[in-house]
Amino acid sequence: MSDQQKDPRKKGWFFSWAVVQKNPVSFAGAFPSKDAAQAKAITLGDGYYAAYVTHLPGSDEFIVEEEPRG
Repeated sequence: MSDQQKDPRKKGWFFSWAVVQKNPVSFAGAFPSKDAAQAKAITLGDGYYAAYVTHLPGSDEFIVEEEPRG
């Protein structure tokens, strides 16, 4: 996970692209790019989507963030 950017607001948390599900809420994993997350979301089916998140590695804790700009 060394290529992920640290979240300065939460110790030990990182920004990443991820696959998540809204209902029920679940974290399916972190990915190195939006494209990789979208590809995985498609394989998991309805309800899963790619989102930019901050997350705590080794847990299923995450917060959906706005997509990075630039």
